[in-house]
Amino acid sequence: MKELSGIGSFILFALSAIGAIIFFYYSTSSLDINRHENIMAQLYELNSLNSELDKEVLKARSGLLSNYDGITRISRRFQQVRKELETQLPNF
Repeated sequence: MKELSGIGSFILFALSAIGAIIFFYYSTSSLDINRHENIMAQLYELNSLNSELDKEVLKARSGLLSNYDGITRISRRFQQVRKELETQLPNF
């Protein structure tokens, strides 16, 4: 009798594991690879723009800039990319 309950437990565990594998397979297959690549590209661009902005601010603080056009250009592009990224991110 104990052998039957052990086998039943094993079968229940195996069915649960198979169900979990099937669930996770279908959950991951619904990912949109193109969307993921676009988001990653935008995040990379934001990171690059942030680095550029840091350089420009350091130049401005050191008195090496005659105008702030570069800072303005970078800030505007940063805002554009941020808005584009917000439209692509899922709402949680």
